[in-house]
Amino acid sequence: MLHYTWLNLSAKVGGRDIIDWWQFMSGSLRQQLRGWARNIGVGSKREKETLMTQIMQLDVQADSSGLNEDEWAQRYYLEDQLLQIAFAYRLDPIAHKTISLNQTAFIKGRNLLEGPLALIEIVHELRSKKLGGILLKLDFEKAYDRVNWEFLAELLRCKGFEEAYIHRVLQLVSGGQTSISINGVIGPYLRNKKGVRQGDPLSPLLFNFIAEALSGILSAAGAAGHLQGVVPI
Repeated sequence: MLHYTWLNLSAKVGGRDIIDWWQFMSGSLRQQLRGWARNIGVGSKREKETLMTQIMQLDVQADSSGLNEDEWAQRYYLEDQLLQIAFAYRLDPIAHKTISLNQTAFIKGRNLLEGPLALIEIVHELRSKKLGGILLKLDFEKAYDRVNWEFLAELLRCKGFEEAYIHRVLQLVSGGQTSISINGVIGPYLRNKKGVRQGDPLSPLLFNFIAEALSGILSAAGAAGHLQGVVPI
């Protein structure tokens, strides 16, 4: 899993030559990082900070051109990006099998345009045959920001994920902090209480699982006869 991540990191994560430090890392340090990745959420915070300090010290030796504060911050939080990519790589084929076919975004083998194309065909059918019906368009307000972590965990349990995996995913999701920059001055960091982070490779797939709950409610309403499609698809 992590080998795939190293190979694909440069195309997934921003930053200047952010993969360079891996080439200079000793075998023992690589093994430590792999071990930490396998046991995320199990080891202590102190162990994690010690490991990342070693990596940052290696940066000083490997990169003589110097780094600004933003680049140091990028590399410090690289650990989360590494695991986000690795977990997304593992979750993608599972999502393809477990998420309803009417969800087409962010899942390999499905096309985001399937929904709009189906809508065009439905509207054309209604107009050409002069049929009546109500079209309901639902949108999520601040979708990523409103994700409840307990609800996400319960959905993953319903899909059959093991508790250890759910715990590791929640460690990644809940590990973020937010700060506000006013006129270039960065304020204190605030710990997030809900939501998934914009730009993280794992976030779109996790949100698909959240949307699966709404999809299930609508499907159940259709099966019970409370809702009926205007045209067969």
